[in-house]
Amino acid sequence: MEASEQNHRLSLVFDGRVQGVGFRYTVAEVASRHAVKGFVRNEWDGASVSIVAEGRKSELEAFVQGIYRSAVGPGIRHEHREWGEATGAFDRFEIRYR
Repeated sequence: MEASEQNHRLSLVFDGRVQGVGFRYTVAEVASRHAVKGFVRNEWDGASVSIVAEGRKSELEAFVQGIYRSAVGPGIRHEHREWGEATGAFDRFEIRYR
């Protein structure tokens, strides 16, 4: 199997105007249009949101672009992105609450 067809894990942290603006719900809606599984959650700092998603790299990249193109995209001030190997730990994409 080619590397582009293998599943990957993408961990993202967005900060900016990303809490209290429907960010998590928008991310979940964008995820529903892509073959990705994982979660989105607010962080305790009140200014950032974490996303962990697994899927083919092309789907994950399209998912991130979908977030930036959404109504909440302009509120993103900074992004931290880490790629890794998929673990298969998720069976869907969900909003997590602390």
